[in-house]
Amino acid sequence: LAVNQEMEVLNADLKRKMAQLSPCRTDLEQVLADRSAALLCLDTELRVQRFSPGLEPLLRIRQENLGAQIGTITSTALEAKLASESRHVVRTREPRETLLRTHDGRWIEMRVAPARDSAEESLLVTLTDISAKRLEFDHMGVVGSALDQSRRAVAIAGSRGDIEYASRAFEKRAGKAPGRLIGTPLATSNITGYSKSETASLRKAVSAQAGWSCERRNPRPAPAGTGWESVQLTPVRNAEGVCVGMV
Repeated sequence: LAVNQEMEVLNADLKRKMAQLSPCRTDLEQVLADRSAALLCLDTELRVQRFSPGLEPLLRIRQENLGAQIGTITSTALEAKLASESRHVVRTREPRETLLRTHDGRWIEMRVAPARDSAEESLLVTLTDISAKRLEFDHMGVVGSALDQSRRAVAIAGSRGDIEYASRAFEKRAGKAPGRLIGTPLATSNITGYSKSETASLRKAVSAQAGWSCERRNPRPAPAGTGWESVQLTPVRNAEGVCVGMV
């Protein structure tokens, strides 16, 4: 009787744990079914356990490759790098992130992290195509070079008003060393040299993601030939009308 009671307690405990794990397993299955996600589950021998449909265009893994070891499926540089990173994570149990370029010119952000699948140690691999973001970054570099050569004092900020790029002329106007303005709020008096009321007005425009302009005497040493300056703040919006930055 005592043995039966103990078995009933263990059985109830097991059912409770299974009920707790069930939503997690369902969530994982839903994520793996998402075609926009590129996920791969490996065991500690780097054998393919599961993967999402979104992985196939990047790694060329098919259902018949289940159980195969990463590094032996294709001869691509991406798979070779994945095998190398995965072996490192197996040894150290520490996540690894790396950026690499594929043979067709795409930029891929790779993250390999240790995970636990039921009671077994495993690896979770996430591949993200960041080609569009990389292209934007490269274009920003071209735009930045053009702005530096034009000698115009220009700053580009994100939608929240933090500076992401400042031309050399803007840095000189603010009295800052190159690169020191990155991440700084655009509407701060130590950058603009404005009065409290002007700074408050600019800060309000930044907060509202609205346009703003003024003409004023330059409080800092002016370039030869002028003591006045025209200042404009212009929000940049995407096709849906959402503010994505400010100039």
